[in-house]
Amino acid sequence: MQFRSVQCMQLLLFFAVSTVGGMAIAQTKPAKMLPPYVSAHRVMVDGVERRYYRVAPVRVKATQAALEVARRQNLLLIVPEGEVGGDGKRGWADCRLADSQPKTDDLAFVDAMIAKLNGDYPAIAKQIFAVGTSNGGHFVLRIAHERAGALKAAAVVLASEAAQSRCKAPSQGLPIVFINGTDDILTKWQGGLVGKTRDMRGETMSVMDTVNYWVKLNNAEGIAKIEKLPDVDPEDKSRVVVHQYAAKAGGAPVVLYEVQGGGHTEPSISVAPSRLFSLIVGTQNRDIEM
Repeated sequence: MQFRSVQCMQLLLFFAVSTVGGMAIAQTKPAKMLPPYVSAHRVMVDGVERRYYRVAPVRVKATQAALEVARRQNLLLIVPEGEVGGDGKRGWADCRLADSQPKTDDLAFVDAMIAKLNGDYPAIAKQIFAVGTSNGGHFVLRIAHERAGALKAAAVVLASEAAQSRCKAPSQGLPIVFINGTDDILTKWQGGLVGKTRDMRGETMSVMDTVNYWVKLNNAEGIAKIEKLPDVDPEDKSRVVVHQYAAKAGGAPVVLYEVQGGGHTEPSISVAPSRLFSLIVGTQNRDIEM
């Protein structure tokens, strides 16, 4: 998945859970142990020190997909660090009514980061994209609801709108992409409880209800152009179908990558999860690179 580049550098906020952008940079690593193209930064938010990482575009071909996209598209990759929630895991306070989420003001953290980054890189103030996976994807939806004016576009992976939302209604639309698996056992295609009842993760709308919500908000065409992508890896028992809802005059597009047979894992051609992880989260599609 790529956003077209422009002449100036662009900024990509990447919201992950537990790892830094899925890039094998442990959040507990001291700054001196980080790769040379990664720098650790801190901002104070309501008396709490919050951390994020800047990953500069590198000039050599990267082995990890996120870094390669950053290099090719001239993106400054920003990877914020979530806080520990009620389930003992790091994450983000999104729109769901979920006991598992941290109690921190994560929107204020986003505001502080953007203010700092706009000061450091004035040319990219209007070139900010947000991407998130799983809980990070749910949080990107919260940013899209309450800070849409700060973003140029958003991508939501393995997440959908909260069934009972604590977020404000969006004041405006924005270009948005969704990537969801039809066999996702956590963020279910048909909606409902996220995971199991004991997981305290709240409930979501169905994927198609989520897409239709944004189609209406964005003033996009109600009928999608549908394209089935090539089955690059037939052995993954999964196919990708793209639903493209074009923008009407003054509106913004909505795109859904429907991963048929896909589980709660990002599609990738180059990076495969462990066998054990796949048994837990389901099938990974290997036809596209996210």
